[in-house]
Amino acid sequence: MKRNDLTGRTFDLLYVEKYIGGNKYLCQCECGNTCEVFAGNLRSGHTKSCGCLKHTNIIDRRFGKLTVLSEKTKTIAGVKRTFLVCKCECGSVIEVRKDSVISGQTTSCGCVNKDRDIPQKMLETFVDGSQPIKIGAMTASNKSGIVGVNWDKSRQKWQASIRYKGKKYNLGRYDRLEDATKVRAKAEEIVKAHIENGITGEPVFPK
Repeated sequence: MKRNDLTGRTFDLLYVEKYIGGNKYLCQCECGNTCEVFAGNLRSGHTKSCGCLKHTNIIDRRFGKLTVLSEKTKTIAGVKRTFLVCKCECGSVIEVRKDSVISGQTTSCGCVNKDRDIPQKMLETFVDGSQPIKIGAMTASNKSGIVGVNWDKSRQKWQASIRYKGKKYNLGRYDRLEDATKVRAKAEEIVKAHIENGITGEPVFPK
């Protein structure tokens, strides 16, 4: 029976780098660690990370500027997600996805970004701490020419991402530039909806 190769695919926090035999794959976790995972565990969702999501006694632990107050589970678009209620060093209390905190992707409520030396003229264009995004905006600063779409040389994929309130959200890696661009454009629509409608919760982007 021909093996259904999972190389290059992403499952939760795990990016599948290569097949190593014995029905196992070498995976790169978003937290930076690598691990070996059975193909069946990737497909079923049994293994979602290198193990970083299984931290116990997380209450009162500090991650960057965030201290964990409590933990809760929410069902979003039919998928159960674990969120942490955290207090930031600046005094703000926010809800953040657990994997985002554990992996180091989110280290504050967004106040770190506000502390940057941003020109006043640019600050005047910000809404709720974020600069409104131009759909399909072009840039000469990366290979794609599209804001938020970059070439991942190590994995030979197009990487899509977006920033909102000082946090970076990874939107996945794609073989085709047009696929990464479409995902980025959809994420921009979601962020614009949050800004225009005054939505305070963390945006949820489709994978």
